[in-house]
Parts: sequence; C-alpha cells; structure tokens
Amino acid sequence: LSATEVSRWIRGLDDVPGAWTPQGDRGPLKVFRPKVEGDSGEPGTVLDADPQSGILVACGEGAVRIAEVQPAGKRRMTAGEWVRGRGIAVGDRLG
Repeated sequence: LSATEVSRWIRGLDDVPGAWTPQGDRGPLKVFRPKVEGDSGEPGTVLDADPQSGILVACGEGAVRIAEVQPAGKRRMTAGEWVRGRGIAVGDRLG
C-alpha cells in the first residue's frame, strides 16, 4: 500500500482495536500517530530510527513516520523511547 493508505489505515483503527504489524518473533507491534513522508525503500524496512522523531518505515510508495508504538506486553510509548531502548534499528523489517 502507499504511505497515504497506510497512514489512513492506522488513523482509522486508532485507538481501538488499534493498528498493528508483526515484528518477527517478537510479537505484534501496535502503531500510532502516523505521518506521511516522501522517502522510499523496500516496503516494511525501517529507513530511520531517530530518538527525536520516531521511526520511518518504507511503504509501497513513500514512507510513514510512526510517532508512538506499543510493543507486545509493554505500555504505549513514544517511538523515540522505543528506539533508545533498542527496540528497533535501521534496516529492521516490519510486516
């Protein structure tokens, strides 16, 4: 899907039931507060993992910056907190 479609999907499911994506063997990751950006890459690849601005994930067309996440079994937090806790890094795959 394009970044616009992914962003709309995430916002449409916020807060209940919530939009989520698998993250390998670590369980589902709920995602919140998307913002469309113009970057590109292999869909599902983390292009940027910045403690200040969150994580940037490539889509079919464009990319989505995720501002908040809720890892499986954890509380909802800013994506920056998750990055600082080494929850994700550039090059990781979601979806």
